[in-house]
Amino acid sequence: MQQLVYVSTANSEMETDQVFSIIEASSRNNLSRNITGFLMFHQGRFLQLVEGEREDLDGLMQVLETDDRHHSIDVVDRGAVEDRLFSKWRMKRVAAGSSLADASFDELRSNLPAGARSNRILELVEGFLQLDPA
Repeated sequence: MQQLVYVSTANSEMETDQVFSIIEASSRNNLSRNITGFLMFHQGRFLQLVEGEREDLDGLMQVLETDDRHHSIDVVDRGAVEDRLFSKWRMKRVAAGSSLADASFDELRSNLPAGARSNRILELVEGFLQLDPA
Protein backbone atom coordinates (compact mmCIF):
# COMPACT_ATOMS: atom_id res chain seq x y z
CA MET A 1 0.00 0.00 0.00
CA GLN A 2 1.26 3.47 -0.87
CA GLN A 3 0.26 7.04 -0.30
CA LEU A 4 1.00 9.79 -2.81
CA VAL A 5 0.58 13.56 -2.58
CA TYR A 6 0.89 15.84 -5.59
CA VAL A 7 0.22 19.47 -6.43
CA SER A 8 -0.68 20.85 -9.85
CA THR A 9 -1.84 24.08 -11.46
CA ALA A 10 -5.27 24.53 -13.04
CA ASN A 11 -5.16 25.45 -16.74
CA SER A 12 -7.80 28.14 -16.49
CA GLU A 13 -10.08 29.79 -13.99
CA MET A 14 -11.61 26.76 -12.32
CA GLU A 15 -15.20 27.21 -11.25
CA THR A 16 -16.63 25.50 -8.17
CA ASP A 17 -18.95 23.36 -10.28
CA GLN A 18 -15.94 22.10 -12.28
CA VAL A 19 -14.18 21.08 -9.06
CA PHE A 20 -17.32 19.25 -7.92
CA SER A 21 -17.47 17.51 -11.30
CA ILE A 22 -13.87 16.35 -10.86
CA ILE A 23 -14.67 15.05 -7.37
CA GLU A 24 -17.74 13.13 -8.58
CA ALA A 25 -15.82 11.50 -11.44
CA SER A 26 -12.85 10.72 -9.19
CA SER A 27 -15.08 9.13 -6.60
CA ARG A 28 -16.67 6.84 -9.21
CA ASN A 29 -13.35 5.93 -10.84
CA ASN A 30 -11.50 5.44 -7.58
CA LEU A 31 -14.05 2.91 -6.38
CA SER A 32 -13.05 0.57 -9.22
CA ARG A 33 -9.34 1.31 -8.64
CA ASN A 34 -9.62 0.86 -4.86
CA ILE A 35 -8.08 4.31 -4.33
CA THR A 36 -9.00 6.60 -1.44
CA GLY A 37 -8.00 10.14 -0.50
CA PHE A 38 -8.93 13.78 -0.82
CA LEU A 39 -8.61 16.74 -3.17
CA MET A 40 -8.13 20.41 -2.34
CA PHE A 41 -8.39 23.37 -4.72
CA HIS A 42 -7.00 26.74 -3.66
CA GLN A 43 -5.81 29.81 -5.59
CA GLY A 44 -5.80 27.98 -8.92
CA ARG A 45 -3.88 24.97 -7.61
CA PHE A 46 -4.77 21.40 -6.68
CA LEU A 47 -3.39 19.28 -3.87
CA GLN A 48 -4.44 15.67 -3.93
CA LEU A 49 -3.60 12.83 -1.58
CA VAL A 50 -4.33 9.34 -2.87
CA GLU A 51 -3.68 5.96 -1.32
CA GLY A 52 -3.82 2.49 -2.80
CA GLU A 53 -1.66 -0.20 -4.34
CA ARG A 54 1.41 0.98 -6.27
CA GLU A 55 0.07 -0.20 -9.65
CA ASP A 56 -3.25 1.57 -9.10
CA LEU A 57 -1.54 4.83 -8.17
CA ASP A 58 0.81 4.56 -11.15
CA GLY A 59 -2.23 4.08 -13.43
CA LEU A 60 -3.98 7.06 -11.88
CA MET A 61 -0.93 9.26 -12.36
CA GLN A 62 -0.76 8.29 -16.05
CA VAL A 63 -4.38 9.42 -16.43
CA LEU A 64 -3.75 12.65 -14.52
CA GLU A 65 -0.73 13.53 -16.65
CA THR A 66 -2.97 13.62 -19.75
CA ASP A 67 -5.78 15.59 -18.08
CA ASP A 68 -5.88 19.01 -19.75
CA ARG A 69 -7.60 20.69 -16.79
CA HIS A 70 -4.27 21.01 -15.02
CA HIS A 71 -0.52 21.00 -15.60
CA SER A 72 2.81 21.09 -13.76
CA ILE A 73 2.12 18.00 -11.67
CA ASP A 74 4.66 17.77 -8.86
CA VAL A 75 4.69 14.69 -6.61
CA VAL A 76 5.66 16.16 -3.25
CA ASP A 77 5.40 12.99 -1.19
CA ARG A 78 5.14 9.28 -1.90
CA GLY A 79 5.77 6.35 0.35
CA ALA A 80 4.71 3.00 1.68
CA VAL A 81 2.02 2.88 4.35
CA GLU A 82 0.71 -0.05 6.35
CA ASP A 83 -2.91 1.10 6.43
CA ARG A 84 -5.11 3.64 4.73
CA LEU A 85 -5.63 6.87 6.60
CA PHE A 86 -8.73 7.75 4.53
CA SER A 87 -10.43 4.39 4.01
CA LYS A 88 -13.92 5.96 3.91
CA TRP A 89 -13.01 8.80 1.52
CA ARG A 90 -13.23 7.57 -2.11
CA MET A 91 -12.35 11.16 -3.03
CA LYS A 92 -13.31 13.77 -0.51
CA ARG A 93 -13.29 17.45 -1.39
CA VAL A 94 -11.58 19.31 1.41
CA ALA A 95 -12.59 22.95 1.20
CA ALA A 96 -9.89 25.59 1.11
CA GLY A 97 -10.08 29.35 0.92
CA SER A 98 -13.69 29.53 2.02
CA SER A 99 -15.72 29.73 5.19
CA LEU A 100 -15.65 25.92 5.20
CA ALA A 101 -11.84 25.74 5.22
CA ASP A 102 -11.41 25.65 9.00
CA ALA A 103 -14.10 23.00 9.43
CA SER A 104 -12.66 20.94 6.58
CA PHE A 105 -9.14 21.18 7.96
CA ASP A 106 -10.45 20.12 11.38
CA GLU A 107 -12.22 17.16 9.74
CA LEU A 108 -9.01 16.22 7.95
CA ARG A 109 -7.00 16.50 11.17
CA SER A 110 -9.56 14.43 13.10
CA ASN A 111 -9.24 11.59 10.57
CA LEU A 112 -5.49 11.36 11.04
CA PRO A 113 -3.98 9.23 13.79
CA ALA A 114 -1.06 10.67 15.71
CA GLY A 115 2.27 10.01 14.07
CA ALA A 116 4.99 11.23 11.74
CA ARG A 117 3.05 10.39 8.54
CA SER A 118 0.04 12.39 9.71
CA ASN A 119 2.25 15.30 10.72
CA ARG A 120 3.84 15.30 7.24
CA ILE A 121 0.39 15.40 5.58
CA LEU A 122 -0.72 18.29 7.79
CA GLU A 123 2.51 20.19 7.00
CA LEU A 124 1.92 19.73 3.25
CA VAL A 125 -1.69 20.89 3.52
CA GLU A 126 -0.82 23.90 5.68
CA GLY A 127 1.93 24.90 3.25
CA PHE A 128 -0.46 24.52 0.32
CA LEU A 129 -3.09 26.71 1.98
CA GLN A 130 -0.54 29.46 2.56
CA LEU A 131 0.74 29.55 -1.03
CA ASP A 132 0.66 32.76 -2.98
CA PRO A 133 -0.36 32.74 -6.64
CA ALA A 134 2.61 33.08 -8.97
